[in-house]
Amino acid sequence: MPLDIQRRPFQLHVPDDLATKSGHLAIDPHSPQFSTTHGEALYNQDNSPTPALLHYQSLFSHLLSASEHTRSVLATLVEHDLLEGVELNVALDKGNITLSDLYAVNVKNLNALTGDALKACHDQGVLQVCHLVMSSGSHLETMIERANAQNTASK
Repeated sequence: MPLDIQRRPFQLHVPDDLATKSGHLAIDPHSPQFSTTHGEALYNQDNSPTPALLHYQSLFSHLLSASEHTRSVLATLVEHDLLEGVELNVALDKGNITLSDLYAVNVKNLNALTGDALKACHDQGVLQVCHLVMSSGSHLETMIERANAQNTASK
């Protein structure tokens, strides 16, 4: 299960002055996952964190470190102009939809990388990200078929 799902109902509050180095766990007291009467306690009788709270802290530690890497990869993609905005017009059985604010790899600029820029992109894992983004497009037809099947089943 994705970490972003597991971390619920907690959020990470990162004050501006701390940038991305650390933060504070915050909880939505209105979330259906939060209760003051049942479920797992967050603190022991001596106010030390329970294994449940330690688990959530660990999840956020992983999310925070991954977000730093994501920012670095995105900065490199932008630096080398490897991303371009795209808009997808998808024809579904129930009608057409337009998906905006999406990005694709600028293959022309990717193929033009040489020398130090190519090595830097390789070393930072940017080439792997480009490959994954480009190959994910092959699943679009399958997703359209599933959406159409789900629409048909719900009729």
